[in-house]
Amino acid sequence: YLAARNEFRQLIAIDSSKYAGWESLMQSEASLQDWNALLNESSRALELFPLQPVPYLFKGIALSQLKQNEKAVKAFQAGVKLVSGNDALLTQFYSSLGDAYNQLKEYSLSDEHYEKALRLDPNNSYVLNNYAYYLSLRDKDLDKAEKMAKKGAELDPGNPANLDTYGWVYFKMGNYPKAQ
Repeated sequence: YLAARNEFRQLIAIDSSKYAGWESLMQSEASLQDWNALLNESSRALELFPLQPVPYLFKGIALSQLKQNEKAVKAFQAGVKLVSGNDALLTQFYSSLGDAYNQLKEYSLSDEHYEKALRLDPNNSYVLNNYAYYLSLRDKDLDKAEKMAKKGAELDPGNPANLDTYGWVYFKMGNYPKAQ
């Protein structure tokens, strides 16, 4: 990803009018988890392409990772309005809003956005896992959290985060043998 990032930066230096280069650059930054660079480059991309939703998503992700969740929510909200005909992208926006609102302790908004994401993609193991985990932290709807955690673990059994959440929900329910 480091080599790709350098190539995309050179491409943009030569011709910044090609949106595909910007999106590839932002994907490279996200893969490298270089949140400051992603924030900078997504902001620059938005100056050139304010009607493209993906730079808003990347900007929001960078802001979330930098613990600037109020700003992240604004970026996600701006970008989600631009999505048309792409349920996968819309699911990413709703899931990201769910994550950011949870960090802001705005739980009803968090739950609302996870529900929107699951209506679009009921088999999204990431959304199922995060939603179940955050519900369990609040000791809310543990039966629902257990069902989502189970489904997430079944959909992606090799993902240790899903198995951890599944066990954690059972722990929160007081079912220690199943938690183990």
